[in-house]
Amino acid sequence: MEFQEKLRMLRKERGETQAQVATAIGIGERHYQKFESGNNLPSFHNLCALADHFGVSMDYLAGRTDRREMSAEQTGRTAMTTYRVPFENGESAFTEKRSRFISHIWRVETEAEARERIEEMKKRYYDARHNCWCYLLQEGGVVRYSDDGEPQGTAGQPMLNVFQREGVENVCCVVTRYFGGVLLGAGGLVRAYTQSAKDALDAAGVSVVRRWVAMEVPCTYAQFEGMRREVAAFSGVVEQVDYGADVVLSCLLPEERSAEFAAHVLDVTAGGVEVLEAGERFQDVPWRAAKEG
Repeated sequence: MEFQEKLRMLRKERGETQAQVATAIGIGERHYQKFESGNNLPSFHNLCALADHFGVSMDYLAGRTDRREMSAEQTGRTAMTTYRVPFENGESAFTEKRSRFISHIWRVETEAEARERIEEMKKRYYDARHNCWCYLLQEGGVVRYSDDGEPQGTAGQPMLNVFQREGVENVCCVVTRYFGGVLLGAGGLVRAYTQSAKDALDAAGVSVVRRWVAMEVPCTYAQFEGMRREVAAFSGVVEQVDYGADVVLSCLLPEERSAEFAAHVLDVTAGGVEVLEAGERFQDVPWRAAKEG
């Protein structure tokens, strides 16, 4: 069953309209309609919201499993231990109608660290008209933002929305604007600050922080590319490849999918490849690489 078909089925089971679901997850009705029509796929943030609203797992919505619900243990552990963060610090800049927008992004762990970054930018760009900012922290769900003199709701909130849509936390972003003498209007400002935050996040890249299971996959050279694809299909990451008489892939698999991965590999290779478990780690792993400038 395709994603859009599952979505329609779940909505009708609850007797809800498209407008009601859209309101419940905080998006517009037309935006939601594109999910059901198959014209658009939801962002990570919206996929989480849909899964929570319908009481099903994200894997079920994404078509990775026919099981609607995860176990209580899995649900609790995943919710507590999985989140996204900037992969590295990022910077970007562009000009819109003679106004110069300069954006910076950092991974931060505390409010004090975020405030320090903001003050650093204010001092560096002391002669700029605006230094707008936002930050989100995973611990305590802390969210702060400032329009710094721009019309209310045209700077800090649009920046914040970028990170919330992407499910990125422990992030601080400052966008500096040197006014070029041409008014952009409320809509123009929202677009400019949104683009600034998105460009900075693209420059930084994104990592997933979660509990991973380290696994080793010994295989032949003929099986190598197929095994790489299998790791990716289970949301895993290949950390290292050792080449010898055979090949050994050292991988990280999401904790809740590691046993399924091992069983799947054994099945598709007719018992020819046995995955070995090499311990567990709680760490961040690149999910989306930074874009080169």
